Amino acid sequence: MGPRKGSFEIKMMEIVKNRDKFNHFRQQIEIVESRQTQSAFQPVFDKESNPEERQKVLKQLDGLCEQVTNNRKVNIVRVWHGCNKQLLPQLLGEGFASLGQLDEGWFGKGMYFSSSAEYASRYCPKNEDACLIMCYVLVLNPFPVIYDDAPEDVKPEKFRFYGRGNHRTFQCHY
Repeated sequence: MGPRKGSFEIKMMEIVKNRDKFNHFRQQIEIVESRQTQSAFQPVFDKESNPEERQKVLKQLDGLCEQVTNNRKVNIVRVWHGCNKQLLPQLLGEGFASLGQLDEGWFGKGMYFSSSAEYASRYCPKNEDACLIMCYVLVLNPFPVIYDDAPEDVKPEKFRFYGRGNHRTFQCHY
């Protein structure tokens, strides 16, 4: 997990096993394996700014996917989600939902995860209800978000993807 930053103290770690969610994940693997060879799920950047920078972002994501060893032909990444532990029964029982409770979505509507536990911890309450969930996520045709899409000198509401769904035929943003 790496060194901790800030004032976090890990009080407990638990492994949660949910047979139904695991079986659903396995079914999704088969769907992704089928889709990743279809032309509709191939990345197209010819109408996008700075394709070189976007390729660098995808290469970084590939590196994260390589950290998760599996025997399938899919990209799986280990990510973190920060939340209030009061939400755990619902999250672990029903799964994640795209509710947009914190804001309209700086980089689009959806569920937000981070490859950085430290960054995800920013979405935890600053009390004993803080909770970080480590998840495995299937990745199919991600759209690489770069500085051009969310410049530092622009308010989030003016970001290219603020409050919008996935871009074109892409399945997620990274």
